[in-house]
Amino acid sequence: MIELEQVSRIFESDEGLRVEALRDVSLSIGRGEYVCITGPSGSGKTTLMNILGFLDSPSSGTYRLSRKEAQHLDADSRAWLRRRFCGFVFQNYNLIGSLSAFENVELPARYSGLAKTARADRTTQLLGQLGLADRMDFKPSELSGGEQQRVSIARALMNGGAVILADEPTGALNQEHGKEVLEALRKLHLQGHTVVIVSHSPAIAAGAERRIGLRGGRIVSDSGRVSRRKPAPNFEPNHNERAIGLLGGLVEAIHSGFLALRQGLEPGMRLRTILPVTSVLLSVSLGILAWGTGNGIYEFGSERLNSMGFDTISIMPDSTGSGSFEGLSLTDAEIIEQVDNVRAVSPRYYRRGVMVRRSDVSVETNISAFVDLGAKERRGKSGYRIAQGDFITEDEDRELQQVALLGSVAREKLFQPADDPIGQQILIGNVPFRIKGVLKRRTNIGREEQSNYREIEDNANDWVFVPFKTASTVLFGTEKLKGILAFLHNSDRAAETVSEIRDAGVRLHGGDVYFFEYPQKLLRPFRVARQQLWLSGGALAGVALLAGNIGHLVIMQMSVRGRRREIGIRMAAGARPQDILRQFLSEALVVSFAGGLLGLVVALACAPLLVFFGLPVSLEWWMFAFPVMCAIVCGVPISVIPARGAAKLDPVTAIAQS
Repeated sequence: MIELEQVSRIFESDEGLRVEALRDVSLSIGRGEYVCITGPSGSGKTTLMNILGFLDSPSSGTYRLSRKEAQHLDADSRAWLRRRFCGFVFQNYNLIGSLSAFENVELPARYSGLAKTARADRTTQLLGQLGLADRMDFKPSELSGGEQQRVSIARALMNGGAVILADEPTGALNQEHGKEVLEALRKLHLQGHTVVIVSHSPAIAAGAERRIGLRGGRIVSDSGRVSRRKPAPNFEPNHNERAIGLLGGLVEAIHSGFLALRQGLEPGMRLRTILPVTSVLLSVSLGILAWGTGNGIYEFGSERLNSMGFDTISIMPDSTGSGSFEGLSLTDAEIIEQVDNVRAVSPRYYRRGVMVRRSDVSVETNISAFVDLGAKERRGKSGYRIAQGDFITEDEDRELQQVALLGSVAREKLFQPADDPIGQQILIGNVPFRIKGVLKRRTNIGREEQSNYREIEDNANDWVFVPFKTASTVLFGTEKLKGILAFLHNSDRAAETVSEIRDAGVRLHGGDVYFFEYPQKLLRPFRVARQQLWLSGGALAGVALLAGNIGHLVIMQMSVRGRRREIGIRMAAGARPQDILRQFLSEALVVSFAGGLLGLVVALACAPLLVFFGLPVSLEWWMFAFPVMCAIVCGVPISVIPARGAAKLDPVTAIAQS
């Protein structure tokens, strides 16, 4: 089964020191043999075992496995042979401390792609056969030395273990536990496994069927192969290798990442996990809160300005644009109504401090004359809305009807709370008007923190509204307008529509004579504030994320150095370089994801505090998804450098790390 021909292994240090660990070793081991390789320290026993188990390659000579040359294989091919044929049992057990006995045993099957259910059944079966059924969930630190070595034997058998390579398997055990381990290895031999033990103990060598002595890197004795009446069983792995698909690989990677995260939260290793998680947490929460605050300020301004009607443009006279301009007239209203995107216009005239009477009640209030009041009903909670009766219609304006609407404060001045004003008559000057409706109180006018806030709101509701043509004909005797309200089809085109109205005014009057007020214009500073907060918040979050990723890179570099032995154990269990690479990248993925989720929680917890202190916050779904994606997209690639370093480690050197 195994044949070495003139195999040598030479090590050279950086200083040029040359050490010949094996010298022209020729050896053949048949299927099912029980061999013990003995010799003093430094004789080359462990080097020979590493070559037999494809952890190392010979410097010269030929290695044949089942008559096929295997000495020049690449790292992936050697890993495949370790998974398919070899199982290692080490003197110091070489179990991964953060994993349970169950997880340690199933490790080789993870790398060979065994399905989860079959993997669990196989692991449970092996641990049960070795008397560890009740210890599967225990960590190595919770097991005795003998139990740990039996766990390592179970791991060696996970993928079949046609060849069991045991390096001083009883060296760290007391006599009783040592006997248990040797008996377990003997049973494996009787079942058909090829067992190769490396030991300096004459007693262990005496129990083997074949004894090979090494000294100075050469074979100095060989008791010879034991003849059998029948061939040893053709022992094969317990399952066939299968390729791990994209989804399966992703699941395995995430699982490995969470195992590593769990390991990183254990005492002594928490700092390397907490620091990168905290940096991601801070960057994600900063980004979310900055974007949410910017959005909140914009929506706050939008809500306040909605009281003016997003679909409304107010046009007023600007005499500086043309010396011959005499003011707005109905002709201006007519040409404005013809502008594309204008659905209706309302000529407007108003006068403050007008005397209004009802019976023996006489009050001073404000008169506003325009039409299409019904359009204001769609302008949000702060616009004029009808409380009683109906709005003034265009027909009533056209027919010069003497009807009026009362603002809420004007109604309070003219009528008692229990009175019904609908249908009642009032005198504006000396002209009678029939009350057609009462408007709801208009709120949120000005800023609540202003000392005269209530006075501002009362003034906004102290109005009497009448049809424009009625006012200009029978009330004020003028057709000169104070302003024109243009109602739009599409409020998003407000700025474009303003430009078209301005051009129409220039054509009519020969100059720029219109002054405009519209909510979209006033909303621009809020848009700028939102954009600035988004940019500054994103920049702060980006700086925090960059600093955190640099710290994560340094921590991962230190982690790779501190986990070399674990990496060597994984390679001995059959991990390919790409498996090690994926292992560390998956850890970076989970750290970034965990930090991102915690950042979401922190942002959600802090948002109400910002609102409490007067900062509006409005969060949307993308504000949660985008920072987490950025953390992952930035965190995983930066981990490639240390991950590639881990994947390139020499398994023999790595596994020797204490």
